[in-house]
Amino acid sequence: MARSGDGCVAFANRLRKNVRIWRVWARRSGVTCYRVYDADLPDYAVAIDRYERFVVVQEYEAPSEIDPRKAARRLQDVAGIVPELLEVKPADLS
Repeated sequence: MARSGDGCVAFANRLRKNVRIWRVWARRSGVTCYRVYDADLPDYAVAIDRYERFVVVQEYEAPSEIDPRKAARRLQDVAGIVPELLEVKPADLS
């Protein structure tokens, strides 16, 4: 899992918690499509949606004061963490 700092660890921990909670809810409810994460942490302003075996990551526009290179690194961190924690193939992530 690619990690570039403490923020990345915080993101991974939050996503792990959300996955655990929403996976149980989805199974009990018979739901196969749901949002796992929605910009819970300001440094990782993305929405992560599960559509059966596929996962879609959408990035919210970063504020103008955020360095675009830093935002790009964070998105790379997300792309490295999501397949592992949601147990999907990287090819099933878009």
